[in-house]
Amino acid sequence: MIRLFFAFTLLIALNINVLAQKILKLDSGINPNAMVFKVGSEIIFQLAGEKNNWHQDRIEAIDTEKKRIAIATGMVAVVDITAVRNLNPYPFWRKIAHGLKVFSLSGFFWSGIGVMNGDAASKGFFIFCGSTWATGWLIGVLVRHKTYRLGKNQRSRLHVLDLTPA
Repeated sequence: MIRLFFAFTLLIALNINVLAQKILKLDSGINPNAMVFKVGSEIIFQLAGEKNNWHQDRIEAIDTEKKRIAIATGMVAVVDITAVRNLNPYPFWRKIAHGLKVFSLSGFFWSGIGVMNGDAASKGFFIFCGSTWATGWLIGVLVRHKTYRLGKNQRSRLHVLDLTPA
């Protein structure tokens, strides 16, 4: 009982620190809750003036006053970021692609055994498994990542938010 009372008192005393949080939020025109980055989150971004150079690093700190993020290589201003990439934008479709590939590989295995035994019906299933694997591969390629372009003419924007209670 004393432990429960102590934990409850500690929770009330540290309530402000639990709610105080700084985040970097990506708002897109289609989905207002596209991505949220916290301290310790991994971010993949592209800076202004760098066409095909993507930076991937963990956020170490977020400066809300100067609107900068600190990563291992230094400080980056939020206005200098021109694109952000999400590596898992469609988790449901990626699971389906993985499931199709696993199904087709097991079908290849069992159809191969049937073809070796001289079963003519296994040849059609062998072709079906090939097309299933190709479909899974194509879905995997199409939902590999999503890039959010930022800037004046784009809908997406990065916001630095301080969620410290007033």
